[in-house]
Amino acid sequence: MENETLDATELAKLIKCSKRNVVNNQSRAPRLLPPFRRVGRKAVWVKSVVLDWLSQPEKAQTAPVPVALGQRSPGRPRKQQKSGGAK
Repeated sequence: MENETLDATELAKLIKCSKRNVVNNQSRAPRLLPPFRRVGRKAVWVKSVVLDWLSQPEKAQTAPVPVALGQRSPGRPRKQQKSGGAK
């Protein structure tokens, strides 16, 4: 069948991980899974898309580069600065 679909259990077997891992990654880190579609509240994967996704070379996972936000604001003054010195 052309549009054969997989549920979380079937996808977990195909990518060799637990169903719980698939369900958690679906909401927390969807970039780690193949593209999926929602049918009601359930996620389904098209088998041909999953197989294409698996055949692609793995992309290098790099940590996001922190963006410099400029100089920080001074924030709340310390006790010594509020009262003009130590008591």
